[in-house]
Amino acid sequence: MADHNSGAFSGRIAKMDVKRLQSKSEKSGTVALANVTLAVNYYSRKDKQEKPMYIKLRIVGKQAENLEQYKNVGDQLIVDGKWEPNEWRSNAGEKHSELVLVVDNVAYGRNKGDRPTNGSVGKNTSAPSQGGKEDYPMDGYYPMDEELGDDDLPF
Repeated sequence: MADHNSGAFSGRIAKMDVKRLQSKSEKSGTVALANVTLAVNYYSRKDKQEKPMYIKLRIVGKQAENLEQYKNVGDQLIVDGKWEPNEWRSNAGEKHSELVLVVDNVAYGRNKGDRPTNGSVGKNTSAPSQGGKEDYPMDGYYPMDEELGDDDLPF
């Protein structure tokens, strides 16, 4: 049986550092490298509560540039990739190692300030907006109250 080396996680950005490195293969001469720490909750049976687990991510290229431009600490990320060891020596000569998830795909979840919908796509309990309709998770989109006929379609 072949070994399987992959991981997929959804969590919040706890720490993010994006650097530009020199690259001979990129047209621009540099490539973006994002080192991200992702906070993911897990349930601790011992403490009978959810606790954070911190996962180190390495994101390279255009995905790192987009992350730097559009995301901040506290925003949600959904990632998948492959595990790689990261080994280094400290100034004192001590050997250290950790596992890092080298990300293949990134999807963006909610931003830190977004309101949760509590799992429902229906009406929000907040005050109605100026237009008289209640707010919905996707602004500008409202559920249809009636069926449309062919004559109602603009095309």
